[in-house]
Amino acid sequence: TSLNMSAEDFLSRCKTIHDSLKEIKTGSLKAFLIEAGVQKNALKELGNLKLLQGIQNILSSLIENRETISSWKDAASQINWKQENPSLSALFINNDIRQVDAHIKINEEIKALERLGFDSAQLYDGYGKALDFMFDKII
Repeated sequence: TSLNMSAEDFLSRCKTIHDSLKEIKTGSLKAFLIEAGVQKNALKELGNLKLLQGIQNILSSLIENRETISSWKDAASQINWKQENPSLSALFINNDIRQVDAHIKINEEIKALERLGFDSAQLYDGYGKALDFMFDKII
């Protein structure tokens, strides 16, 4: 990645990451959560990121409690499946950055990166390090 990447190229790549997540069928994510005991009406307004977060929270709880996948059914009733999950924070920040690209909010992408711990002084040479940072956080 070129260090002198422009802000526009950086924002474009963040949008690509976000768009790839939209390829996951919302109905499939909802079906997983319903199978875990989440009420269908609780999923009505949730997008893919929130749905993935719910699935991640349930899976994390099962792993933490040394449960098997057979415990998936009704697992949501045992935990707060809607709570924020730090392991997915980079995806939510990436979504914020994607919205910057869509709404042309000057320097908002820098604030979003800083919320993840990125040192904005590294942008002196361009946005290449910012893109590497985002990939490292997401992957």
